[in-house]
Amino acid sequence: MSEKRKIGPWIESGYLGHGTFGMVRLWYNEHTKQQIALKTCRNEPPLSEKNRERWRQEVQFLNHINHPNIIKTIELPPELAQDELTIGSGLPALCMEYCEGGDLRKTLCTSDNCCGLKEGMIIRVCEDIASAIECLHKAKIAHRDLKPENIVICPGKNRNTYKVIDLGYAKQADPSGVWHSFVGTRYYLAPEILSQKEYTLTVDLWSFGILLYECCTGLRPFPPKFQGLLENKEREFIAVKEEADDMFVCCDKLPEVNRLNCVLRDKFEKLLRLLLDVNPLRRGILTIETETISWQDCIRDIQNTKVVEVFSIDQRKQYVYEITLHLSLSELKHRIEKDTSIPVRDQELFIHDGSDLSTINTINDNLTVFMFNKVFDPKLNILQENDVPSTLADMLNDPDGFSKRSVKCHKEVYKHSIFFIQKQIANTVSLIRGRKALVIRLLQWSREEFTLRCEKVGQKMTELKSVVSFFQQSLHTDLKIYEHKHPAWEKCVKNDLMDFEAWKQVEKKMNVEKIFEEAQKIFQRRNELQAKITTIKNNERGSKTSDSSRQQLNKRANEIQSRYEELKTCVKKVDYNIGSLRETIKMVLKEVEKINEEFYNFLRQLLILRKDLEIFIPDLNNLNEKMNELRQSMQQYCFFSQWQHTRQKQIWDLLSVFSENEEKKEKKDSMSYEKKPANCLKKRLSGADHVKQGEAFLLRMKEKVSDVQSRQKSWKHQLETLDWSFCQIDKFTG
Repeated sequence: MSEKRKIGPWIESGYLGHGTFGMVRLWYNEHTKQQIALKTCRNEPPLSEKNRERWRQEVQFLNHINHPNIIKTIELPPELAQDELTIGSGLPALCMEYCEGGDLRKTLCTSDNCCGLKEGMIIRVCEDIASAIECLHKAKIAHRDLKPENIVICPGKNRNTYKVIDLGYAKQADPSGVWHSFVGTRYYLAPEILSQKEYTLTVDLWSFGILLYECCTGLRPFPPKFQGLLENKEREFIAVKEEADDMFVCCDKLPEVNRLNCVLRDKFEKLLRLLLDVNPLRRGILTIETETISWQDCIRDIQNTKVVEVFSIDQRKQYVYEITLHLSLSELKHRIEKDTSIPVRDQELFIHDGSDLSTINTINDNLTVFMFNKVFDPKLNILQENDVPSTLADMLNDPDGFSKRSVKCHKEVYKHSIFFIQKQIANTVSLIRGRKALVIRLLQWSREEFTLRCEKVGQKMTELKSVVSFFQQSLHTDLKIYEHKHPAWEKCVKNDLMDFEAWKQVEKKMNVEKIFEEAQKIFQRRNELQAKITTIKNNERGSKTSDSSRQQLNKRANEIQSRYEELKTCVKKVDYNIGSLRETIKMVLKEVEKINEEFYNFLRQLLILRKDLEIFIPDLNNLNEKMNELRQSMQQYCFFSQWQHTRQKQIWDLLSVFSENEEKKEKKDSMSYEKKPANCLKKRLSGADHVKQGEAFLLRMKEKVSDVQSRQKSWKHQLETLDWSFCQIDKFTG
């Protein structure tokens, strides 16, 4: 292995490629870490004077053009300016910025992009190269060699930038504005160059159209054998497909295998019809009555296109609609109904976080929406059909016949297999996201409609139980004291306590126990539903089937890509085992079926839970209404503050009367005893027995006094408790 060349701080790091007339090498500055692409003119074989002039012209063009989508030239380092490679030819070296992403051909040749680039990449290539072409054409310069090899990729933080390089064949128009030279790369040459006619700047538009078609499909639109017939192509056709026996089929649409959504696909087809017009005078322009549409108008339309992607969860299919000023939520639902046959009233539209689409005021940016059919029957057995490309369907249906076809057919079926698996992986990712969003939506709905309502009703029930318990205990305590003080309380209670019968009927009238029994059953159901919600949440988080199947799909895709890379090197027909590919596709379909089966089982559980919740909510609301009625009844019968005061006042008035009567009786006994003659008292107390009787009497008097004092303390404590109770009741009754 040869040592790397070093000139001063600059080290030659590698070979990048070759241009029209020279070689491009990468140089690295070991001090500043700067990297540059240095293009030097080749010495062998020596260039003709015409090509030497083209070289000087390329350097001149690039030094004077400053555009973000055209490769930028930088000052040649002085150390490299004296090198033999840069001065040996006598022509100036071209020092350019280094784009780490390589050229577009390299990207297109990867197995991942064998059926075309991803949608976002296609749009960026279209925007950037169109901008570069406009810049060149504004300066009356034709590039004349636009192709993937002459477009390099500069990676950026937010997006890649695509830049045009190699202006070796570029030429500025003279006053006539036409050229005659036969230059460029054959597959990308406009028909007028192939037929060696005069041509103008519009030859770049033809090359741009070929390049865009290749980015969209991974194929060039016109087979080599058809290039001599291009001048006969009608305007609406954008591609030609070669059949057996040199038969050609003209196509006005992009092939079924591409990575553009339906909205952008239509717009790119419209653009390609303008760019691939064989008539150079009208190429890039379409006139309809009084309206003229240019290729720049089409590109601006593509740039401004915003779409809403609707992924139907139960159908496992994606629908795309363009966002316009007139696209309302109602209009969107009607268009979905037209495509899916799901009525508007049954459509449930929500985004990744479970939020309803109706919460979004305006749809003015790209948006992914999940749709669920609210009347989806969980008892149905789902037989999901997969959109298998026609080439794969032919191979699966007739493997023996397909194995006898050409290497080209084998390559195509491998490419379509890779595309099909990629699509299944993308659908699986959307399904996982949709499933997660559906669970989040259920949890949000159950939180608002189920959990919070249950908490409110439970809080009401706890409050009512506390108040009923307090009333029952309070009444029981009052009646017990009344019974203790009034020997014949059962007979006199109706006379003494006017509202006694009403108090006894309160609980019966309000059906308190019946309501509480109903509440107990409701909350038992609540606990069961809550357990099911937790199970659904855990199942969604712990599901491994989709991840495992996705890994299997990636593994199968990698296997097919490896075989495809091997097959790309085959020029002639070889004995390649197409049966293994068939088995691989069958395994992919089986994995997809496994994903669907797991998902629909989960969906059934979720829908059953949802229906149970929908049945439960009205019962919970009914209980809530009964609780409110009970609360009002309590306020009416017993817990209104004035009523409670009345009941307590009647009880304590009676107790006060009893206390006063006892005090009067005791005072009367004491006074009658004091009025007796002193000699009688002395006489009664003369003997020992009389002394004992006197002592016993005094002891009884002390006990009565102590009992009165004790009752006074008890009454004081009860009054304090009663005051606290009144405060609580006032809070409850408002």
